[in-house]
Amino acid sequence: MFLHNFKYNIKILSRNKSLLFWNFIFILIMGILFRMTFSNMQQSSSFQAIKVAIINDDNFKNDLYFSNAISSLEKSDNRNNKNNQSPILETTYVDDYESANSLLEKKSISGILQIEQQKPVLTFKSPGVRETILKKIVESINDKRPIYEQQLANLEANIESAIRTKIKSGQRPNVAELQSEIGQSISQSLSYKLKDLSENTIDFHSTSDKTLDYTTIEYYSLIAMACLSGAFISMFTISSMLANMSERGKRLSVSSAKKPILILSSFLSCYLTHLVLLFIIFLFNIYILKIDYGNNLPRILLISILGSLAGISLGTSIGTLIKATSEVKTNIITFFFLFSCFLAGMMGPAIKYLVDTNLPFLNKINPANMIVDGLYSLNIYDDFSRYNSNIISLVCFSILCISLSIVVLKKQKFKSL
Repeated sequence: MFLHNFKYNIKILSRNKSLLFWNFIFILIMGILFRMTFSNMQQSSSFQAIKVAIINDDNFKNDLYFSNAISSLEKSDNRNNKNNQSPILETTYVDDYESANSLLEKKSISGILQIEQQKPVLTFKSPGVRETILKKIVESINDKRPIYEQQLANLEANIESAIRTKIKSGQRPNVAELQSEIGQSISQSLSYKLKDLSENTIDFHSTSDKTLDYTTIEYYSLIAMACLSGAFISMFTISSMLANMSERGKRLSVSSAKKPILILSSFLSCYLTHLVLLFIIFLFNIYILKIDYGNNLPRILLISILGSLAGISLGTSIGTLIKATSEVKTNIITFFFLFSCFLAGMMGPAIKYLVDTNLPFLNKINPANMIVDGLYSLNIYDDFSRYNSNIISLVCFSILCISLSIVVLKKQKFKSL
């Protein structure tokens, strides 16, 4: 029964022109339109350093970790820049906020950075791509602070242990010389640690031979849309299994087939069908539209596969939880996945920045943003902690939707057919 229902669902889905249009043709058309729209935009090969004003007060000067990390990203001579790549930041140091704000008003800089209680504070005049990138860079540096503090604590403990050993051995070093020796050791080690952290925390150009292409960000939201469009497939399939929604559902409800087997075979057939369509879309984007996804294509495919799972799970839950006609359910899914992609930045990275800044919780539960943010993080960070966090969120979202669907389907009974 499992194999029969599995093959039957794939046959039905492959013949449904409406589902094929919205899950395949529509996505291809959007990709072509994106390519035509952004074909003349400036590419990443001419990426210019992001201009930022830094308030050089005591808070910034005393924060050795942040000041050294920023200095390693500053604009410098290309001869000192590995791989001859453009630096990320072009900094202007000012004494007070008023001077920095004056530059911001003149649009001479993208943002203002200041340190308050060892925490970075960014000020922007308006959201945009460069502002979003700057925000991600500063977040990345700040996320690494606990690692640095732990390393510094270990260093101080080692030096203190060495001093005690020296004293126990009967040596009585000059206090001034000892303080100077400790200070130099800490300073030298601190310099190396900061250099290592700042260089390894952010490798803005590491994910692609062509560096970051702003238009690729828009394609990330298109990938999210393609993944979530799988909700239409699973909603259609699950509705055909419900006795109150279709003639086939009535027949299945009185048959000897076990409901768990029917649910599993239907779910897997939807998932496989959608993965095939998603794979063809990727091939079209890479070989026809010539979209450069960088050197992290395996991770992009992984998060897309899990994004597809989230979309299929979402459609299954809507199909089972909402008691309405298929048309109403279709409208609900359409609104959901368009609105979620809008919040994730499909209409521009500025939208994503505004939501992340003012309503961060909204994007944390938004499956489209989980996909976009996971893909986006591959271009910003050289470690995968943020990417992995979005992977876990997608898995949890899928499990939640599937669990709700199973509970409802188990309890679902009809008085008459």
